Amino acid sequence: MKQYAIALAFKGKLLKELLNAWHILDKEMKINAIPSLSPRPHITINAGELNNTEKIIKILKKIKFKKFKLTSLGIGIFAKKEPIVYLRWEQNNNLKKLFNLVHNKTSKLYKNKNRFSSPAFWIPKTTIAMKDTKYSNLELILKKINFLSGLNYAIIDSIIFMSCDENGETFLNEFDLK
Repeated sequence: MKQYAIALAFKGKLLKELLNAWHILDKEMKINAIPSLSPRPHITINAGELNNTEKIIKILKKIKFKKFKLTSLGIGIFAKKEPIVYLRWEQNNNLKKLFNLVHNKTSKLYKNKNRFSSPAFWIPKTTIAMKDTKYSNLELILKKINFLSGLNYAIIDSIIFMSCDENGETFLNEFDLK
């Protein structure tokens, strides 16, 4: 069964910097698994299998929430077989409220839900590099994208509904925040 995800999209200087980081890693190190699979950087809220995508779309259309500013906290690494490099985000009140709103309205519709979408495990992050990373090149990766290390911010401006499979992510719908 196909996987589906709900994510938050953002705009601003930080989006351009993340796209630039993807470009640098691709051109200088041939690290491009994430940009080859994803149309643009985002923050995933829920992911898993769905029986009824129309019901999720109806729910997401009805969500009323204002755009808000979200601060990045710098680069993080998940230590797995191949390291996952990501941009970490603060959990401010607006993000928590929107996460809980979307999660509470949609999580029951998911089956075989990704466990990292549950409130106990969820970490607001935007993946920068994974799958084609190695511990042997991690230091160089971090040097090349060090410009993402400082505090910065983005404007969370929409909710995205997407499909996910071995070929990547496809954005199916985007719902603007007011």
